[in-house]
Order: sequence, then structure tokens, then C-alpha cells
Amino acid sequence: MQEHLSRRARWTWFTVPAGLLLAPLWLLLALLWLGLTAAPASAHATLLSTDPKADAVLAKAPTAVTLTFDEAVVVWPTSISIFDPAGERLKVDVKGVDKRAVAALPTGLGQGTYTVTWRVISADDHPVSGGFVFTIGQKSTPVATAADNEPTRSLNVVRLVATSLGYLGVLGAIGLAVFEVFLLDATVGAMVGLRRRLRWTARGLIGLAALGFFASIPLTTAWQQAGSLASLGDGSIWSDGFRSDLLTSAVLAVAGLVVTALLVTVPTVILARAGVAVGALVALIALPWTGHTRTYGPTWLVVASDLIHVSAGAIWAGGIIGLFLTLSKSSDASPRRAASTATRFSMVAAWAVLAVAISGTVMAWRILGSIPGLWQTSYGKALLVKLGVALVIVGIASWNRFGLMPKVLKEPRDNAARGLLRSAVLAEAVCLVVLLGATGVLVTQPPREESLASSAGEQISRARGIEARLGTGLVRLRISPVTTGSNYVQIYLRDASGKALEPLAAPSVRFTQAEEGVGPLTAPMTRVGPGQYEGRVALPVSGDWAIQVTARTSKYESPSADLAVHIY
Repeated sequence: MQEHLSRRARWTWFTVPAGLLLAPLWLLLALLWLGLTAAPASAHATLLSTDPKADAVLAKAPTAVTLTFDEAVVVWPTSISIFDPAGERLKVDVKGVDKRAVAALPTGLGQGTYTVTWRVISADDHPVSGGFVFTIGQKSTPVATAADNEPTRSLNVVRLVATSLGYLGVLGAIGLAVFEVFLLDATVGAMVGLRRRLRWTARGLIGLAALGFFASIPLTTAWQQAGSLASLGDGSIWSDGFRSDLLTSAVLAVAGLVVTALLVTVPTVILARAGVAVGALVALIALPWTGHTRTYGPTWLVVASDLIHVSAGAIWAGGIIGLFLTLSKSSDASPRRAASTATRFSMVAAWAVLAVAISGTVMAWRILGSIPGLWQTSYGKALLVKLGVALVIVGIASWNRFGLMPKVLKEPRDNAARGLLRSAVLAEAVCLVVLLGATGVLVTQPPREESLASSAGEQISRARGIEARLGTGLVRLRISPVTTGSNYVQIYLRDASGKALEPLAAPSVRFTQAEEGVGPLTAPMTRVGPGQYEGRVALPVSGDWAIQVTARTSKYESPSADLAVHIY
């Protein structure tokens, strides 16, 4: 019998997974479709200019505040907040016009310094924010404002849970369908009880996916608008969210899963496999539809890697769930069929894990941008957790493949060996839930946030990093790729003791090229951690640029630091 199963397994290697080899074809079609229908992606929208200009002193009051970006942005009614010299919020009418955000000002504004804070949504669905001041007539000391520029922690947690549920549902449901039509060793109409359990489990996962994706729509919209869980009571949050790409992503995911669930029941094997492939394609497109993937380039490489990553992950994850149900005591699969199915999955899972590892490495390389980012950023730490859990799963799977599977193949009716294999698969499934939780963290974290522990007395210059004193503390600025065009800017603030310095508002970062008379250009900064900010700035010419960083550390103190960098 063992020889028969071994021949059957080798034949299965050429026949059953053959349909899975179509994956590169429909992944390529998905990539082409994304490339043809989507606008070119950039990391984040970059603020090009403001009217009035930052720190401008005006003889008379302007009629509006206008922000101009390098790409079209989504603007909410709360995207621009303006505070008068006394710190009172003005009632303004905010509108978005293509690449501009405009706030119409009320008439009769008095003299003094006005504070502007803003937060808009880039084409990649990520928020960017910043602020500046302008003066009418006589200058006054800017008053610390109460403008909220960051979402609450509770909102972040609930959004993370919803995202994780969405990923668990999509990957699990697709993987179970692939398991049934490609890997399960059963003739048409056989194993009715097991098939019923596989399909009901898949339907439950589809429900989780629908809950996660549709709940993420208002949660993400509230997050984009720096809101809280209480913001979900605002009808505009729901209406804004359901007019965004988030709805498209949710509809694609659920529609693809429903198609998969319907076509997996088709009695004709070829039609069932083709239907599952089509449904899986539609559902998996939803995952990179929004998020970090299209933020980093080259787009074709990162998007293709992401699609391969989630496809292989679905085969792996759903296969683990399906194998556990197949090996369960209540399964109507015969010991011989169960052993043959386990062998099929073991061979395919090995290639799926390899695909997950290679595609994940490519995405980490393109998104993180540096090896130290693995332990210096929240994104990198979550990635290390994900890698660690994946290695545990690989270890358990290897034990299954080389330790337990030979025993099960030798004697399929050995209940002890089969029970041990079932327990090991259950352990894989538990680790899988943790893995998907880490994935949820990854897709909600800013990838290139960076931690820093440095003495205030250090003065270190690097090709892409410079430091200077900021009052009694320290500011470190990192810029990449230090070439003309869009540059990624990171700011790290530390007090005299080396601890994170939290200013009252995002620091002002301005670039000036005196030789060509360019600037000052403002780099809008977004807080990504304690004393840590990131943003982008478009630098049109090469040469030596002067950088001024100003941080409002108290009501009356706004220390500045002067730095310089050469742009190539």
C-alpha cells in the first residue's frame, strides 16, 4: 500500500497541482489590469506651495488659504483648521479642487499671527499633514492650538482587528477552495461530510472577510481624518468612506469570495478549478488595492510580489485548515485518502512557503529600504514577528513532512500517528492566526518610521543623514534619495537627556537653495512615533540646500536648527 501511495503521490505532483501553475498567468493579468486602470503611484502627496506663504506678513487679510500639492488629494470639510491669534478656531469652508485644498476665510479678520493645520489624503489613501503660520499686520506669538492631527489609540486598535479579520477571511476562504478542488484526494461526489464541513468553514471565513473589509471602510476613513471611535457616529464618515476606493476593495474581496464559494460546488472538475482561479483572482486583487504596496516602486515589481505573496499565503493557510478538517476524527475521509491528501498538501506547501519567502523578501527590500529598519521601525518589528512565527510554522511543517508523514503513509490506519499529525496541524493553524495578526499590523504601520537613541552632543554627518542642536536638544534629519525630484524626509527629535522630544505641533521643515533662488519649500511632516516625523518634499534643482527645522516646544519657545545637504 505504501508503494501504491508513493506512486500516487508522484503522479499527483504532475496532475493535481497543475492548475496551480496557472497562478503566474492570472497574476500577470492582474498586474496588467492594475497597471492599465490605476494612476501612477507616488509615495505620498507633496505640498508644493501655500497661499499665503509660510511666515508671510500681509498688509491685509486674505480671502482664502490655498494649499497646492503635486497630485490630486482627497479633502474633507475638516482637512484645514485655522486658528486666530487668540487660539480660537475659525469657521472656514473647505473644498478640494484637483491638486488644491482651499479654505475660504471669514471677513473682518484682525491683526496678529494665524495658525494653519491641515491633513489631506494622498492618491494612495494615506494621510499627509502639516501646518504653518501667517501674519496680518502686527506679528503676535502663535498660540498652541487644540487641533487633533492624530487618530486615537482605540481607533487604531479596532482598525487593526478589522484588517486582520479581513485578511484571515480572504486567505482562509480562498485556500480552502483551492484545497478542495486541487488537493483533496476524493472522487466527484465522495466525502460528502468532509466537503460540507470545508464549505461551511469557508462560508464562515467569507463572513469574517465581509465584516473585516466593510468595517474597515468607516474605521479607515475616521483614521484618515484623525478621528476616534466616537467619530463613527458622524454620518459623513460613513458617506465619505463609501465613496472611496475602500468600498471598491471590499466589494472586490467579497464578490471574489462568493464566486469562489459558488463555483467550488460545480461537479465538473475543470470548471470548478477554473471558477476557483477566477474568484481567487478577483478577491486577491482587493488586498493590494489600497495600502503600502503601490506606494513603493517599481510598481510592477512590488505589486506582482504582493499578489504572489498573498496567493501562496492563501494556499498555505487554507491548506492547513483543510488538512486539519480532513484529519479530524469526525471526517469521512478514509485513512488512505487522508494520507494521500496530506502528501499532496505537503508537496504544494513547500513551494508555497518558498514563494511566500521570496516575494516577502522583495517587498521588505523595496518597502523598508534598509536592513536597520527591521529593528528600528514598528513595521520592521512586526515583520520580524511575522518571520519568527513563519519559521515556527515551517519547523512544525518539516516535522510533519519528515517525521510524521512517513508513519502515516506506512500505516494509514495508525490512529496514534494520525492523531499526532492532527495535533501538529492544529498547532500550525494557531500560529497562522498569530501570523495574520502580524500581517494586520504590517498593513496599518508606516513602513519607514525610525527609532533613534542618540546623545544631544553628537554632531554626525552622513550621506543621507545630518544632525544639529535644537535648543538644548537634538534634531536628526534623514533624506533619501538625495537627488532632484521627490525626496523622503524623516525627522527625529530628542531632548537634552536623549529621550524623545514631543513638540506641541509637527515641526516646520523648510528647504532653500540660495544660489538658484529657490524656496523656501515646506516639507509637511506627519507624526509616526514619539518625536518621529516623516514627509516628502520636491526639490527641483541640484546643489547645496539649506534646511531649517523649527519645533514649538512650549507656548513661548520655538527653537530652530540650521542644517545643509547636497542634492545630486
